[in-house]
Amino acid sequence: MRAIKNFIYNSSDIFVAIIIVAIAVVLIVTRIDVIMDYPDASKDTSSVVDTQSADTETSLNLDPSQKYIEVSIPAGSSTDVVAGLLKEAGAISDTEGFMVELQAMGKSGSLNAGTHYIPEGCTLEEMINILCGVSVGYSVTDAGAGEGSAETPAQ
Repeated sequence: MRAIKNFIYNSSDIFVAIIIVAIAVVLIVTRIDVIMDYPDASKDTSSVVDTQSADTETSLNLDPSQKYIEVSIPAGSSTDVVAGLLKEAGAISDTEGFMVELQAMGKSGSLNAGTHYIPEGCTLEEMINILCGVSVGYSVTDAGAGEGSAETPAQ
């Protein structure tokens, strides 16, 4: 009797382990397209905005005499990814310098996802404040459950 009881207990542990592995495999197989597309989400996400365009100027309240660099930050992006996007857009020349300044300001985890309009020639501190939604510039952030919120430029 004891041998049967031990067999049932041992086999149930193995059965539970097999179920857990099967669930993990199913999740990975069904979401592999999302997993594999993640690096591509950061491509073609930035450009210089022509503020002379009537649509851009009126919809975003941008200063028409200033040129802006548009950077879109996907939700959940690491600071390394954000630094790469900024360098790719031409907003910064050195990702390491951006990372050091971000750390020095204590805002490593404060970057907001969404589309940000960064004035050309602004300082790293101003840029970080824009990306965190604190200061000058213009951001259209992905706030809440899919709702966008716009922040008007600080004067």
